[in-house]
Amino acid sequence: MEQKEKNAAEEVKNSGGKDYQNSSQTAKEAVSNNSTNTDATDDTNTDADDEAKRVAEMMAAAEGDAPVDEETKKMYGNMPIPKLFFKLFIPTFLGLLSGAIFEIADAVIAGRGVNSDALAATNISCPIWYTFTGIGLMFGVGVSVAAATSLAKGDVKAANRYVSNAFAAACLISGILLFFIMAFPHKVNDILDGSEELAPYLADYLRAIGLGFFGTVINYMALFVIRLDGAVKYAMYTNAIPAFLNIALNGVMVYSIGMGVEGIGLASSIAECTGVVMVIIYFTKFSKTIHVSLPKFSFDKIKSMMRDAGHMMTLGFSTFLGETALSGFFLVGNYMFEKDLQEPGVAAFSVACALLPMVFMFGNAAVQSAIPIISYNHGLGKVGRIKQTIFISIITVIVFGLISTIAVAVFHGPIVHAFIGHDDTTFELATKGLPAFATCFTLFALNLLFIGFYQSFENVKGSVTLMLLRGYIILVPVFLFLPSLIGIKGHWLALPLSEMLTLIIILIDFTMNFFKRENLIEAEKAEAKAAE
Repeated sequence: MEQKEKNAAEEVKNSGGKDYQNSSQTAKEAVSNNSTNTDATDDTNTDADDEAKRVAEMMAAAEGDAPVDEETKKMYGNMPIPKLFFKLFIPTFLGLLSGAIFEIADAVIAGRGVNSDALAATNISCPIWYTFTGIGLMFGVGVSVAAATSLAKGDVKAANRYVSNAFAAACLISGILLFFIMAFPHKVNDILDGSEELAPYLADYLRAIGLGFFGTVINYMALFVIRLDGAVKYAMYTNAIPAFLNIALNGVMVYSIGMGVEGIGLASSIAECTGVVMVIIYFTKFSKTIHVSLPKFSFDKIKSMMRDAGHMMTLGFSTFLGETALSGFFLVGNYMFEKDLQEPGVAAFSVACALLPMVFMFGNAAVQSAIPIISYNHGLGKVGRIKQTIFISIITVIVFGLISTIAVAVFHGPIVHAFIGHDDTTFELATKGLPAFATCFTLFALNLLFIGFYQSFENVKGSVTLMLLRGYIILVPVFLFLPSLIGIKGHWLALPLSEMLTLIIILIDFTMNFFKRENLIEAEKAEAKAAE
């Protein structure tokens, strides 16, 4: 009797959810047949509760989706951690490097191809750019954690639901925000505290780059999802191809056509939309385990989307705070530099801000590589693999940060000259301040990484608290008061000091709470083993 039931359940399970109605019918027939056999067998003592449990299990199997791709299981659950981490990290790094070059190219061409006011205007728009990036990363991190945990449990149906609802919710939120930005560009300039001289540049830039903001949300989300599906190289291409297309189009728009800052925005929009097309092609032609479905506008589906969106926004909210914290950093920095040094100061600050995406890119690459590994193995309770991932990612970030700081300290003159000519007043301000600013690189990337660890463990409270601490509670007062204590150099050292203080707090908290969590996982494993 029991063997027949197992065979029936296995038959339902192997149907894989490809045809839901047929699978459900198979389950019902299997249950019916087994019930008949039960009546015909005199020595069967199965009680009603056990029978109900078996029926529930077979019906659940009938409602399941296709099984987790075996390559995904093997990669995230069994591949040696050093090999797995760098298998994810290298393509992710190269893809995000392309994105960082994307942003740097905009700044270089604005400063060299137009003028320093255009450079300052693009920097003033950075809070908007980072807000949209934050939306994409918030949903990307949220869906990566939620879907990876579901995949670790074999629940592909839930993973696909999370992904589909994440894309739908992100498009809705970013679309509403974009409407107001495009409709009221001069109000945006006032909010961002731009001067009258910069307002025309900013308005032209915003009108042209609108679709680029929307595309950024889709592309950043897709990086997480495509990588989780195992296609790490394709994820890299969705970053790299738009980045190089943007650089080429920038040259055409500014130098050949003479469109100025508006051409820079238009080039970004075309490039980001190209990335969106690549994402659509992937999910319609090449996806393996994870599939995206169009939203259905029934009451139950909308309710499900709102519930899932809320869960994923909660998981990724600290990342959104981190991005908006960068926006706050730019806002406060622009205000302080303009107050003390006028437009040349804002332009000099823009050079430092243009380099920051390189550091963010590297820290973000480590985070995006570590999160799915930690989340997947956290779902399996494999503490050893989690600890290895944490150690390797920390070492990788420290090495890059130190190399970057040394490179800027040695080559700060040529770096600044790439953005601004030697005869510009901005050049002297930037070359004096950039080496001090570069001391934040390692600290900045480590803080991103550690907060990503909190997200991997679904520790929402910890990640949000630390991101608020890093982005607002410490940074803003330091930026406002440090210059009054040590002068102009305080503007450049505000971010390094803020990141250092935050890292000290994070290290203390993470060390204590991680080992508590590790003990909890070990206790749960021991309890499960004893129950067997």
